[in-house]
Amino acid sequence: MLATPVLIADYKTKLWEMPAPVVLNEALSDERVHVLTASINKFNSCFKAGYDFVIFEVMKPEKARAKGSWIKLVETAHFHSDIGRQGGEQIVSVNPTDADGSHKERTPFHELCHALGMAHEQYHVHYPLENPKVIDALLSTGRGERPFTLENMVKHIEENKFVSLGPCDFQSIMMYGRFRSAARAVDPTITEPETYLSETDIRVLKNIYQCNGRPLPIGRPNPVAWCEATRKNIKAWSLAKKAQTLTTFTSTSTKADKPGARGRSFSQ
Repeated sequence: MLATPVLIADYKTKLWEMPAPVVLNEALSDERVHVLTASINKFNSCFKAGYDFVIFEVMKPEKARAKGSWIKLVETAHFHSDIGRQGGEQIVSVNPTDADGSHKERTPFHELCHALGMAHEQYHVHYPLENPKVIDALLSTGRGERPFTLENMVKHIEENKFVSLGPCDFQSIMMYGRFRSAARAVDPTITEPETYLSETDIRVLKNIYQCNGRPLPIGRPNPVAWCEATRKNIKAWSLAKKAQTLTTFTSTSTKADKPGARGRSFSQ
């Protein structure tokens, strides 16, 4: 069975009329307009093989507003996009630090795929979140990442708004690098993608927008049992980590309070 990226469960009601209008923020420099326009053109080129199909079209604000729904591409300190068409102006933000380097297109591609209806691949029912090694590798890395990631993972799993139609695609643009790396704890053969959009990303977008005449089935949200088991696994990991930290702290404090220990002893 072919891999299938995660889609928002009600994606059928949030599809765009092609091409989806894109307006570039008027505050962008000429250099950034050039970079982002080139990124959109490269995104569109992924769908040219055998199809005369344009996903996005950069438009003037007046023309875009006449369409009723449009994407406004802006640059902020953080990445963000709602999943699927929301109606009216829809902000898609990318980080200006991506102006140079090999990742200058990865962020726009990722956020634009969100706008088209694709969700994060780590919420796929076949992502190995049931394995403590994966959770540990995932949530123990990155300064300041653990609480934010943990809260968001539990939140999205409990909401259960996603559809998994096939095996997990570890090459997907929607798979964050740290989630891909964490999965290597159980499958060392997983590699970094050579291109931004995987073959599966392209196939699924062609399917849901019916540019190849074979729309995907609507699908169902991930099984409730999976959501509940995954939520318990993550919270159990969190409690175990807290207990481990508490044990380490208690042990350190006990040593410090022993007679002859350096520093002030609060037991005196």
